[in-house]
Amino acid sequence: DFQVSGVLQNVKDYLSKEGLLIANLNLTSKRVSLQELASKEKEVQIIDQNSFILPDKIRGDVFLDIKKLIYEQKTFYDLKGNMNYSKRTIHFPRYTVKNSGATAIGTITIEEKHPETFYIHTDVSSQDIDIQRVFRVWDQFHQNTITDQHIFGKAKLNMTFTAPFHLKNGILSEKIQSKIALQIDHGALRNVPLFKEIIENLKTSSAKLVLKKKDLEYLKKQLKNLRFKQLKNTIHIRNQKIMIPKMLIQSSLLDLTLSGTQTFDNKIDYRFAFRLKDLKTKEKSEFGEIVDDGTGIWIFLKMYGTIDHPQFKWDKETAKEKRKEYHKQEKENLKSMLKSELGLYKKDSTIQEYQTTDQQTEEIEINFQPSASDTVIDFEKKQKNKKINRWLKKMKEEQEQESEELIFE
Repeated sequence: DFQVSGVLQNVKDYLSKEGLLIANLNLTSKRVSLQELASKEKEVQIIDQNSFILPDKIRGDVFLDIKKLIYEQKTFYDLKGNMNYSKRTIHFPRYTVKNSGATAIGTITIEEKHPETFYIHTDVSSQDIDIQRVFRVWDQFHQNTITDQHIFGKAKLNMTFTAPFHLKNGILSEKIQSKIALQIDHGALRNVPLFKEIIENLKTSSAKLVLKKKDLEYLKKQLKNLRFKQLKNTIHIRNQKIMIPKMLIQSSLLDLTLSGTQTFDNKIDYRFAFRLKDLKTKEKSEFGEIVDDGTGIWIFLKMYGTIDHPQFKWDKETAKEKRKEYHKQEKENLKSMLKSELGLYKKDSTIQEYQTTDQQTEEIEINFQPSASDTVIDFEKKQKNKKINRWLKKMKEEQEQESEELIFE
């Protein structure tokens, strides 16, 4: 049902095909169903005609106020916005619509460049999205690894989306390009079947050499209800592939990094990394609490195969990259120390002064009364290690040589 009011201009010229029809209208409706666009009868009609759907001789503005819009079993509520129409192009400079309990605001352009093929571009943002409800309404996004029974939280997103749409075949997935800035706050993952598979894999793999039984049991227990304060990333979709850049997930159990890709036919290649020390509960010794110094064994896992039948193995490639990063950072730290303490690399502005970090230390006091026969050792006058001296001298000579080469070049 719909009700139209407004003004039509140049009607006579338009009907006689001598001019354009100018329209300024208001269109309201309680319910609009677009299901027939995908019906079999419509497909046959489109194939037979193979002609443009949108008219070329109409220009104008239409204000839309639709209470309920239904398309492919999805219901959108309170669609409002000004629609500009010109040269087979529909443009909404601003629209609002509700779905899954959240309001989306954005712009959209729909252009029919070829008969029955529309090119869609939209920028949309939404706040306070109920993740659980979105998964339920959108059919779990056609997967069963994580469903509305497993994920909880509130989300925000900013998305750009571009894709061609054919009335017969729907959206052409191979042409989809999208960029999604996503943030989930106060979220949780509960009883995820995939986590159980990861634990079973760790039990049977060589991970048991570094993960004790109590660690695995602790990990299994905590993964049943994994809570995180915030998850933030920008996801890209291109060439039928979802690409997730490396991101840090700070959870109630541990902090881990995640990156990977997933194709539209559910082939996966994900990389996980976390430090073994994050699985440790606080331990105490006879000297007091054991405090980690920030280092620790890193666990690198690769999940590949398909989303329904994932496989796991040690991620040697990422582990190798991590070692390279570590050695590079240690080399930079060493240069910073030499610059600060010995004055080397003074002309290299890329090397920063070494900054010491405060760490907890233990002081051990030993009280004793030396006897007269004890020999007092003056550690300040003790001869320094000759190898260290030679190495420092060599480093200084190399640095001076590098400086001379830079000057001559």
